[in-house]
Amino acid sequence: RLAQVRAFIGAGNGNLSNTLVFFRADPGVNYTNNASGTYTHKVTNSDGSVTQTTYTGTVYSGFEDVGFDPNNPNARTEGAVPWHAVRKNFYHVKFLDDAAIMPINMNYWFSSMTRLEDIDLGNNGLAYDNLRSTMGLFMNSTNLQAGALNAILPLMNTGTVERMDNMFKGCTRLEGTLDFGTAFDTAKSTSFYGMFDGCTKITELKIGSFNTHRATNM
Repeated sequence: RLAQVRAFIGAGNGNLSNTLVFFRADPGVNYTNNASGTYTHKVTNSDGSVTQTTYTGTVYSGFEDVGFDPNNPNARTEGAVPWHAVRKNFYHVKFLDDAAIMPINMNYWFSSMTRLEDIDLGNNGLAYDNLRSTMGLFMNSTNLQAGALNAILPLMNTGTVERMDNMFKGCTRLEGTLDFGTAFDTAKSTSFYGMFDGCTKITELKIGSFNTHRATNM
């Protein structure tokens, strides 16, 4: 299944302005990578009515299938993320319900988003079955606060992830308690290098779910 991300930048469309929206392309619909496109998301309500929301903006594709080489974990650089050039436009990240985005490599996806306030994983918006690396995932997202991460970290099933290096490095507004809950599984992770580097305002890490028996670098 082809994953698409529609990056909506600029004014309009209410509270979805300046939002990076992840969606699953409808069957038979092909988008040109890094070009303008339109996607209509349909939701069936409890009374049987259908609500439609149409997004128009730059569409990026192919990121779901980017692989991960444990022998060369830094092969995927920050600048290689398709939306990296416009990263500072985003205040919000939203995975639409049932998109089931299934990446292998999430290295630097939300790094250096210096205006980022929150991430909405949706209902089955992100699937973790193939995920192997989250290196630098939120690195240098200097506006991100602990409350926003505490809302999503307990929902992230990371049991297949091998590398978490620099995941929160430079997130200087993280303050107080960071709570990973019970689903955040690190049993296969071998490296946590620099994971919280520069997070000088964190006073408590709730990492009861962490398993570091495979770790070779912390």
